[in-house]
Amino acid sequence: AWRNSVVFTDEWFGTSTPANELQTMTTGVWAYTPVMKATGAGIDGNASSVPVQNAFGYLRAPWNTNKGPYVARYNRTFEFDTDVFPMCSDYIDVLNYDSWLEFGQNIANGAHGPIHGMIGGAWKA
Repeated sequence: AWRNSVVFTDEWFGTSTPANELQTMTTGVWAYTPVMKATGAGIDGNASSVPVQNAFGYLRAPWNTNKGPYVARYNRTFEFDTDVFPMCSDYIDVLNYDSWLEFGQNIANGAHGPIHGMIGGAWKA
């Protein structure tokens, strides 16, 4: 199904389910794409206060527990399979809003949020 889409081929974005310890793409244009580390000083002059680093110092969301050095994909959340997927109606609903404000307030729900679990997942620390 969706994991076999053309967008998850080497010519596009690489596999949706890497089968290696780092959960990274090993072939194609995204193979072993490094994630930068937070090296500069934060707003208070301290590197540990850089607001977009994770616990391992990578420029990832603070709640991202991936310690691997490469862009990665993972379709499990704390070892549970993802079973929530956006439906066509989720996209139709948000695209029918009349204002940017309504769109912005609602896109993160059914139309966008589940995608993170589908190809981003959440690692155990």
